[in-house]
Amino acid sequence: MITLLDNSISVLMCTYHKDNINHFHEAINSLKIQSKYIDELVIIKNGNLLPQHNSIIEEAKKHINIKIRALKKNVGLAKALNKGLEDVSCKWVARFDSDDICCKNRFKDIKNKINLYGENFDVFGGLCEEFDKKIGDLKIIRKVPLDQNNIKNRLIISNPLNHVTVVFKKELYNKISKDNKDFYPLIDGFEDYALWVKLLYNNIRFKNFYVIYVFVRVGNNMYGRRGGLKYIINELRFRKFLSNYLNTSQIFISNLISLFRISIFLLPPFLKKYFYLLKRKLI
Repeated sequence: MITLLDNSISVLMCTYHKDNINHFHEAINSLKIQSKYIDELVIIKNGNLLPQHNSIIEEAKKHINIKIRALKKNVGLAKALNKGLEDVSCKWVARFDSDDICCKNRFKDIKNKINLYGENFDVFGGLCEEFDKKIGDLKIIRKVPLDQNNIKNRLIISNPLNHVTVVFKKELYNKISKDNKDFYPLIDGFEDYALWVKLLYNNIRFKNFYVIYVFVRVGNNMYGRRGGLKYIINELRFRKFLSNYLNTSQIFISNLISLFRISIFLLPPFLKKYFYLLKRKLI
C-alpha cells in the first residue's frame, strides 16, 4: 500500500504600500490561475496598504484561501516573514514576492516534486527568469547549483538559491525558531542568504531543480537599489554572520569576495548592470 505524503502548500507573500499596483495585481493573478494547487496564501501586510492593494486581496479571496497578518508598521522583510510563518498551517511553505509572476504550472509541479522527493529533501527551489517590461524580453535565467555539495560550496561566492522559488518544510521553522530565535536572520536584503547558511550548516537537506518556477521583475531601479550605505552595512553584517560557520581560509576568501562586491555596489547603476549581467553568464 502506497502512503501519500502531506503535500499541502502555504504560499508566503509580503507586501507594502510602495508595491506597484499593477505588478501586485499580476502577481496575485498568477496565483489565482493555479489556486487548486495552493492550500492557503498567507499575506503579510508590512504596514498600511493603499486601498487598491486591499481591493486586489479582497477579490482574490473569492479564488484562494487567504490569511492576513497585518502589521502596524513596516518592520522590514525578515521580521515580516518571521511573523507570517506563525500563521502557516500547511506542511510546506512556498515563498513568492509581490511583484513577480509565477509560471502557470509552478504549484502543480511542486506538488509532484513533493510526492516524488518530499522524504529526501527539506528545502528545494529552482530557476527564475528575469524580465524588465514583459516576460521574455531579457532572456536571462538565474541558474543555481542543483545538489547539496554544490549548493554548500556556492555559499561563499553567491546566494545558491532563488528565494522566490524556494519551498521548505514548516517543521524547520518550528525547529530553528525554538527558544525565541529568529528563523530568517534579521539582515534585510540578505535574510534568505543567511537562512541557507544556517540551515546548510545544520545538515538540512537541500535540492534545486532545473525548472523555471518564477518570472522575476528586475526593473524598478533594481541596480540603483543595490548600493548605498545601508546595503553595504548589511553586506558586512552578512559576511560576519557567515564567518561563524567558516574556517580561517574560507573567511579570508569570503572577505575578498565581500570587498569586490562592495566595490561593485559603489559603481553607477549602468556599470553595476554590466557586472550583474556578466555574473549571470559566468555563474
